[in-house]
Amino acid sequence: MDDQLNTASSAHAGERPLHYRSHSLDWVNGFAGVLLIATLVIAPWLLGGRPAWARWGLSLLVCLTSVACLAGSLINRKLGQISPVLVAIVALMLLGLLQQIPTASPSVSHLNHALLSQQIPYSSESELESLPAASSHLTVAPNQTWNAIYLYSLSASVFVITSLLSSRTTFVRTLYYSLAINGMILSLFGVYQKVRWNNVPFGIVDLEYGGQPFASFINRNNASCYLLLCFAAGLALLLRLRSRNRKPTGNSWKQGRDDETQLIVGVGLGIIAAGILASLSRSGVVSLVTSVLIIVPLVVKSRRGLMTAIGGLIAWALVVSVTGWFGASLARFLEIGEDSLSLGRLDHWAHTFPGIWDFLWTGAGLGTYSTANRPYQSLDLWFTRADNQYVEFLLEGGLLGGLILAAGVGGLFWYVKKLTRSTRLFGIGESACILLIFILASQLVHALFDFGIVLPAAMMTASALCALGTSRYHFYASLEASDEPSDDANNGKSPLDNSGYCDRRVAIGCLGCVLIVQIFAALHWYRESEAESIAQNARSLERLMPHPQQDLLLADLQRRIEAFDTPHPLVLQSQSILAERAFRTQMASLLNPATPDFTRQEWSFTGFARLTLTTLGKSELTSQLRQMIQEKGLRRILVEQETSELAEIATAPMSGLAWDRLMYVRWMLNSDQKEVLSAASIAALLRPFDVDTQLTYAMLLANYGEHQQSQKIYRHLTELPNPDWNRIWSSARQFYGVEMIAEELIPEKAGPREQLLQIITVPEDRIAYARWLLKNTSPGTEKRNLYSPDLHYLRGRSHAILGQHEEAISNLQEAVDTRPLSKEWRLQFCELLIHAGQNQLAREYLEKGSRIHPGDPSIERLYQKSLQGNSKPEPVTSTETPSAT
Repeated sequence: MDDQLNTASSAHAGERPLHYRSHSLDWVNGFAGVLLIATLVIAPWLLGGRPAWARWGLSLLVCLTSVACLAGSLINRKLGQISPVLVAIVALMLLGLLQQIPTASPSVSHLNHALLSQQIPYSSESELESLPAASSHLTVAPNQTWNAIYLYSLSASVFVITSLLSSRTTFVRTLYYSLAINGMILSLFGVYQKVRWNNVPFGIVDLEYGGQPFASFINRNNASCYLLLCFAAGLALLLRLRSRNRKPTGNSWKQGRDDETQLIVGVGLGIIAAGILASLSRSGVVSLVTSVLIIVPLVVKSRRGLMTAIGGLIAWALVVSVTGWFGASLARFLEIGEDSLSLGRLDHWAHTFPGIWDFLWTGAGLGTYSTANRPYQSLDLWFTRADNQYVEFLLEGGLLGGLILAAGVGGLFWYVKKLTRSTRLFGIGESACILLIFILASQLVHALFDFGIVLPAAMMTASALCALGTSRYHFYASLEASDEPSDDANNGKSPLDNSGYCDRRVAIGCLGCVLIVQIFAALHWYRESEAESIAQNARSLERLMPHPQQDLLLADLQRRIEAFDTPHPLVLQSQSILAERAFRTQMASLLNPATPDFTRQEWSFTGFARLTLTTLGKSELTSQLRQMIQEKGLRRILVEQETSELAEIATAPMSGLAWDRLMYVRWMLNSDQKEVLSAASIAALLRPFDVDTQLTYAMLLANYGEHQQSQKIYRHLTELPNPDWNRIWSSARQFYGVEMIAEELIPEKAGPREQLLQIITVPEDRIAYARWLLKNTSPGTEKRNLYSPDLHYLRGRSHAILGQHEEAISNLQEAVDTRPLSKEWRLQFCELLIHAGQNQLAREYLEKGSRIHPGDPSIERLYQKSLQGNSKPEPVTSTETPSAT
C-alpha cells in the first residue's frame, strides 16, 4: 500500500516529488541500511562478550554513517523526517556527561556515610573523617557511566538512520522481516536449549549469580524483553501485508502469494509467543498478554477477523499445551506469594529509596546501579539489578533524568494519538500506530519487573522501531496534506509542510553532540585501554611464580606505571598487585631457608587470603607471622601497600578489591582494631559473594569479640549458592562449639545437616553433632523444613555414629523405602546391614537398587561384599557424593 502512496504523493501537480530517486548518495544510504540491520540482528547473539574497542568502534561507525545520511538528506531532501524524540535520547546522553563533571563535594560522601553510619555499628565520626579524601565526580562510577553514554549515543545514531531510511519501503519491509525472523530463530533456539542443554546458554557461560538463561541471553527476562520487540516488528509486518491485500490488484497470483506470506508471518508470531512462554518469564508473559489485549480491539474489526484470531489462538494453545509450558508458567506465577519475591524485589526496592533521596537531582550516574545501591542494602539482600527499571533509573538519573525520560515517552504517546487519527480518517498508518502502541504497552509493563530494555540489543531495537513508527507518521501526514486542498498553497507554502517533526538543523546539532561525545569517548577509551593493559599484565604476573625470565616484564611494567600521568584505579591496583607479589616472594623464601628456591605449595600459602585464614584465631601462628614481618623487613612493603590501597580508594571509593587488600594488610600490620574492622566491613559489604572476604570478616569479628555480628556473617555464607561447608565448618569451629554452630549458624534444612555429617571428621565432633541431631530431630520436635524421609535419614546416621545399630537400621530402612531413588542412602543403609551381619536383607535392597541404577559399580561392589559375608565395612564410593564411613 505504501508503494502506491509514494507514487501518488510524488505525482502531485506542481510539486517536487517527496521521495524521488537520486543516485548520488544512494550508496551511502544502502550501506547505512545494511549496517543497521546487520547490527540489530547480530547484537542479541553476542552475549555481551564484545571487547571495549569493538563496542566503541561500532558506535563510532554507526554515528559517522548517521551523520553522512543526514548530510545527504540536507542536499537532496529525499529521506524521511526525524522525530523530536531524538532530543530526549541526546539529552540523556548529555546527562551522563554532566554526571562526569568533577565536584568539590563528591557524591561518594553519601556512600561513605551510608557505609559507616548505617552498616558498621561500631563506626564513629572520627572514622568518617579518616577515610581518604575522594576526588570524585557526580557519578559514583565514571567507567560505568561512560558505558551508558556509549549505549545512548549508539541508540541516537540508530534512531537517526532508521528515521531517514523509513521513506524507503524496501528498507522498512526488510527491517520487519529481519527482526521477526531473528526473534523466531531465538525462540526455537531457546526451546531447544531448554530441552537439550539444561538451560546453559551456548553451553559455555558460567552464571556467577545464578539465574535462568534463555537462548543467547543469560537472563530469561532479558530474552523476553527482546522477543517482545521482535513480536512487535512481526505484528507490524502482518498488518502491512493485510492492508495491502485489502485493495484488489487484479493479480490473483500476487494476492495468493501475499496470503501465504501472511500465514507464514502469523506462524512466526506464534513461535515468538511460544518462546516467551517457554522462557518462563513472568514479566514477559504479563507484558505480552497486556499488549495483545490492548491492540486486539484496534486490529480485529470484522466478524471474520475475530473468528480467524480465535481459531489461531486455539490452534496455538493446543500446540503449546503439549509441551507442558502452561503448567510450568502457572507454577512460576504461583511463586509470587513466596518469600523470594519479597526478598528479591519489594524489600530490595524499599532499601533503594534512601539512595534515591541521596542522589535526588542528577542521580548517581547512568549505568551505576550495581555500585550505587550496594551500601543501602542489607548483606543478605544485595542484587546487581533492581528488576524494576523505574527504581533503577530514578537512582541513576535522578529527577532530571526522570523528566527527560517522561518527555520522551510523552512524545511517543503524542505520535500514537496522531497516528490513530490518521488511521481513522484516511485509512493509512495502521501498522505504525499498532507498532508504537505495542512497544509502549509491553515495555512499560515489562520495566516494572525487569531491566532488559537497557541491554544494547533491546535498546537499539526499541530505538529503531520507535523511529520507524514516528517517522512514518510524518510520511503519512505529508500524503494527507498532498491529497487535501490547503490554504497555504495560495501563500506559496508547500502542502507537504507539517508540524511535529524535528528540524534537520536541530538533528544536525544533536548528531554533532553525539559525534563529539564519541570522539571524547574514544580518547577516554584509549586511556582506559592503556590502564587495562597494565592491569592485565599485572594480573598475569600475580598468577605466576617468580622466575628470572620475568624480570624484564616486571621492569617494563614498573616503567609504564611510573609513566602514567594521572592516578587511575587500575594502575594503582596494579601497583598494589606488584607490592603484594614482592611480599609473597620474600615470605615464601623465608618459609624454607634451607633451599634457594621455594615450592608451589609455599608460594600458594603466602597469598594474603590464605595466609590470613590459616593463622587467624591461632595465637601462636599469628605471633610467629608478625614477628617474621617485623624482623625480616616485610613491614616496609606492607606499609607501602597500605599507602597504595588508600590512594586507590581515593580514586575509586567503591572498589571492593582495594578494601579487601587493605583489610589483610592492616591485620598483618597489627593495626588498631577499629581500623581493621572498618576496612573488613566495607570489603565484605562490597564483595558479598566472595567467600574468602566473608570468611575473613567473620573470623576477624569473632577474634575481636564481636560474636553477634560474626554469626550473622556465617549465616550469610550458608545462604550463598553452593556454600563451601567444609571451609565454613573449619572456620567457625575455631571459635564456637559444635552445638552452637548447629543451633545458630546452620539453616534448619536437611541438605546442610547432611553435608555436615559428610565433612565432620573429628570423632568427638561427630559424636557431639550426632547427639545434637537426635535431640533436635525427635518426632515430637520435627521442624517444618525437615520432611519425613530426611528426618529418618538424619536420625539413622546419628544412631549409626553413636553405635546404636538397631535404631540406625530402622530409621534408614524407613528413609530408603520412602525415597527409593536415592542411591547414596541405599548404599549407606546396605553397608550398615552388612556391618550388622544382615547380608540377606542387604542383598535384597541392592538388587532393587540395581534395577533402578543398572550397571552401577558401587552397587555391584557392595553386592559382592555381601556375598562374602564381610562384617568389616569398607569405604563406599559413589558417583554422587562421598559417603562418610
